[in-house]
Amino acid sequence: MINQQHIKFDDEREHKLYEIWPGKNRFYLGGRIMIGPSTDFGPNFFTWGGLILLPIFFTISNGQQIWEANRLLFICTLLLAFLTLFFLFLTQFTDPGIIPRKNIFEIMNIQWETESAWPMCETCQIKKPPGSSHCKQCDNCILMFDHHCPFVNNCIGKRNYKYFALFLASLLMQGLSILISLNKINPEESNGLTDFLLIIVCFISAVIGVFCFFHLIVILSGSTTRQIIKHLEPTNSFDWIGRSQQLFNPTMIIATQQQAFDF
Repeated sequence: MINQQHIKFDDEREHKLYEIWPGKNRFYLGGRIMIGPSTDFGPNFFTWGGLILLPIFFTISNGQQIWEANRLLFICTLLLAFLTLFFLFLTQFTDPGIIPRKNIFEIMNIQWETESAWPMCETCQIKKPPGSSHCKQCDNCILMFDHHCPFVNNCIGKRNYKYFALFLASLLMQGLSILISLNKINPEESNGLTDFLLIIVCFISAVIGVFCFFHLIVILSGSTTRQIIKHLEPTNSFDWIGRSQQLFNPTMIIATQQQAFDF
């Protein structure tokens, strides 16, 4: 079923695509920043908060002992913490590969090249390329849709999957680096905080290790998480490393006068 949405501009200023976008994404700074739906706030806040507090807690509780034991290891641990946050940022704020809806292609005067065998998305009224799917959380069709991740507040697709994979890898290496660092501490100098940190990091590293192993299988098989879970035919020709052209430009001017749009 298609949910019709009618938008009308009564003023004569320039209007940009993000102002009429019918999906559930949120836009800031005139469409320059795009994030996922507000329903992901809790998991996403937990992710950012945990990954910021973890290196701070590590440094305060054991930084001096580890610095004295192995300075290079201490520096590498903090560097990995920075890389983890950096790849989380890229994963969350990169367009995953949104395919504009039929109405948007008409506004942009662009012909969406398709093949007759491609399935139709009833919501977006476009034919979806192999591996693509409509995300119910964001209400968008995504190129090579892998999954929607509330912890990064974004879909994982063709344009940001490599950042997501690097985020998982750097988080795992950060956890292992912390565990190695804690092992350098003299048992007589350890305390309750050290033991608590050890338990937390062991748990996180185990969980992330499973995710890393799974996504290694995804990459090697040329498939996606969705295709594996639903037992769909993998898209073996897909290259996760390359970055495809961005089809969705939120800052594109689509109206300079009074105009109405139907979706």
